[in-house]
Amino acid sequence: MRLIESRLTMAITYTVLGFLTFITLFPIALLVLNSIKTSPEIVQNPLALPSVLHWDNFTRAWADARLGTTMMNSAKLTALTIVMVCTTGSMTAYVLARKKIKLWKIVTFYLLATTTAPIQLLMFPLYFGFARLGLINNIFAVALVYTAIWSPFAIMLLRTYFLAILKELEEAALVDGATAWQMFSKIMLPMASPGILTVALIIGLYS
Repeated sequence: MRLIESRLTMAITYTVLGFLTFITLFPIALLVLNSIKTSPEIVQNPLALPSVLHWDNFTRAWADARLGTTMMNSAKLTALTIVMVCTTGSMTAYVLARKKIKLWKIVTFYLLATTTAPIQLLMFPLYFGFARLGLINNIFAVALVYTAIWSPFAIMLLRTYFLAILKELEEAALVDGATAWQMFSKIMLPMASPGILTVALIIGLYS
């Protein structure tokens, strides 16, 4: 009896998983199928097989959409944003983790408020400001905007990593004659590298 129930359960499970897999993969398969067809064939019957495989559609789409230039610009923008956010965010997070600030609650509220603010509030003012300054289609200008958007998240995350590092390590470095910059760059920064890598990966995925 138990064997029959287990087989029935497995059959139902595989049926549901197969159906969900079909729903997930069908749009992708339809996209690939229509990508090698002509426009009239797609309009006539999107589900039909192509009469001739038009592989030149990919090269024409790559050239017409300038995908090579677009991908290169995206790579430059993402790399520049990651460098700027990780550099400024790590320094700010270290200071906030080690220095006692009386207005820390206000700073925390500000950082949380900026992470929850919708980007639509900033689009029009930024566009008109960039247009007046002649910064439209400027990768560095867009990287500055992305840095401002991602910095609060990076600061809040990296601050938790710096708080987890023992203060005795800094005291030992000071006794050995290390400067503040040496202590940050050679001791604190390597120990917080998992947090920096996390920030870089998240920015790289969503920028």
